[in-house]
Amino acid sequence: MQRGLYTDNNGQPGNAFAWADPRVNARFGKAYHQTRMSHEAAWLRPRHKGYMGFQEAASHIILDALTGKCMHEVALDALQSRFTESFDG
Repeated sequence: MQRGLYTDNNGQPGNAFAWADPRVNARFGKAYHQTRMSHEAAWLRPRHKGYMGFQEAASHIILDALTGKCMHEVALDALQSRFTESFDG
């Protein structure tokens, strides 16, 4: 499915077999083949125990900053504080 119908309709496959498929790569200028090693070696998000709680709290802080409920400087301080606290649990 991900090597055919999904990518044929501009879907980005998450399956490693699709990323290695020559037909998929031909269609997208070898983008999957050329970036796969970087994706596999990357940490897409921190993996410490408290990170997911931080991410939830951070989304609310960022929303408040974007909607003008708090100043950006206050939001940045709050994000830094919450991130630091995320390592305590």
